Amino acid sequence: MSYIVTKNVNVSWNLCFVNNTYSKLDEIVEHYFNCLEGEVIRENLNNDGLAGYLIAISEFYTFLVDKEKWLKYSYFIASRLREVALIDIKNKNYNFIGGLLDIGFSVSLANKKIGKYTNFRNDINNVLSYNARN
Repeated sequence: MSYIVTKNVNVSWNLCFVNNTYSKLDEIVEHYFNCLEGEVIRENLNNDGLAGYLIAISEFYTFLVDKEKWLKYSYFIASRLREVALIDIKNKNYNFIGGLLDIGFSVSLANKKIGKYTNFRNDINNVLSYNARN
C-alpha cells in the first residue's frame, strides 16, 4: 500500500532525476511512514522525536493517501506533545524552552499545512510569551 502519491510531488532537486534516484527517494519516504505508522500503532514513540514526527506528517500531508488515518496519528502525536509540555511547565523545568520552541514550530506547521491545532498553537505561544516576560 502506498502512503505517498509521488507523481504529484514537485521535487526541485536535480539529483532526484539522475539514475532513478526519484524512485529511491519514494522508497525512503515510504519506509519512513511505514515505520512511523508501526510506532504510532504500538504507542512506542520517543518523546524526543514527537515534534519531528508531527513535522513529517505536516510536510507530507498533501501527498498522503489516507489523510484521515494520518490526521488521527497526528492527533495522537500532538496529544503526547501537549503532555510533555505540561509536565515540563508544571515542574518548572526551564530547560524545556528549546523543546517548547520545537513543539511550537511543529504545531504551527501542522496548523498551517493540515489546518488543525489552532488552540494548541495559541497555548504554546502564550506559554512562550509568558516565559519570555518573566
